[in-house]
Amino acid sequence: MEKAEEAAAELPPIRQLKHQLQKHSGKLLPLVIVVAILPVLVVLTASVKSLNILSKAQTGEELRLFFEPATVSTKINQPVKMTLMAGYDAGGKIWPGFSAALATDPSIAVFPQRVAYKTPFRGRLFVETIEVVPTQIGTYTLEIPADLVETNQPDAQIRTVPATIIVKPEN
Repeated sequence: MEKAEEAAAELPPIRQLKHQLQKHSGKLLPLVIVVAILPVLVVLTASVKSLNILSKAQTGEELRLFFEPATVSTKINQPVKMTLMAGYDAGGKIWPGFSAALATDPSIAVFPQRVAYKTPFRGRLFVETIEVVPTQIGTYTLEIPADLVETNQPDAQIRTVPATIIVKPEN
C-alpha cells in the first residue's frame, strides 16, 4: 500500500488528483450526488407557495362547474360571451353527464338559460358558450346553483364557481 502512495507522490499534480479520485471514488460518490441534488431541491421547495397533501378520501369525487373568464367588464346592452367549463378528476372514473339551469339577476339576459352535457367524461372540458346581455349598470353574479344541477349520481358532490359581471356606464 505504501508503494502505491509513493508512486502516486512521484506523479505530476494532475495525475495525483486523478489517482486520488480513483482511489476514493466509491466513498465520494454519495457526497457528489447529494451536492448535485441539494440545490435543485432547495429551489423547488422555495418556489412552492403552498403544499397540499391529499389522500384519496380527502380529494372527493366532485363535479366542478365554473365560468371563464371569472370576471368580465362590459357596458349596457353590450353582449359578452363566457365559457362554461366542467371538471371531474376521480382517478379512472367517468362522470355520466349533467344538465343545469343558470341563475342571475333579472337585469341580465342569459342565453341559453339551461345547459346540458350528456356525454360521459372525465377531466376538464368545454360545456357551452353563454351569452350575457346586461340592461342596467351594476355588478352582477352569474351562477349555477348546485341544487339546480341534475345528474343521475345519487350522492353527487357538486361545486360551482360563480362569475362576476361588472356593467359600467357608457362613456
